[in-house]
Amino acid sequence: TGVSNLDQFDIDPNSEETGLQTLNLTLDADLEVNEFRAIGVDAINIVANADLFIGEDEDDALDSDNDGTYTPTLDNVSIIGDGDVTIDGLDGGTVDVDGSAMTGDLALGADFLGSSSSSVISGSGDDEIAVYSSLGGDIVTNSGDDLVLVGEDEGEGAFLGASSVSTGDGDDSV
Repeated sequence: TGVSNLDQFDIDPNSEETGLQTLNLTLDADLEVNEFRAIGVDAINIVANADLFIGEDEDDALDSDNDGTYTPTLDNVSIIGDGDVTIDGLDGGTVDVDGSAMTGDLALGADFLGSSSSSVISGSGDDEIAVYSSLGGDIVTNSGDDLVLVGEDEGEGAFLGASSVSTGDGDDSV
């Protein structure tokens, strides 16, 4: 139990490795990371038995100016568990986020959903997905009271031709 607060968490690529690089995080105590850099990491698997916050400032979550991540090679994020997970400013080329097995709340600030191949699927918690640019990928929120925002300020982003938003049961807003 307890809380850990890290100012910086860095992972650099291993030039001797040729395969996919996966980071596995299992949280049994709350963790806050104010700067998360995972260069060379292709996939992140998170087991959230406790709360996780990744972003510059927990008091200013889901704001593009609060971007606390640098993940240029990231392709996949998988999140399970009953902890609440906040990731602010997740980026990469084409990224799939699968939180469909989560029962905690997902708060995701995304820089990457301009690609039609990117997607976010959230679980049964009360989820908030903020796309800081245009939406070209797909967002699916399952049950829970969910909020999906597109654009830096509400309504300023564009829905590109291949984009879709689908919400499940609950009091949802897009």
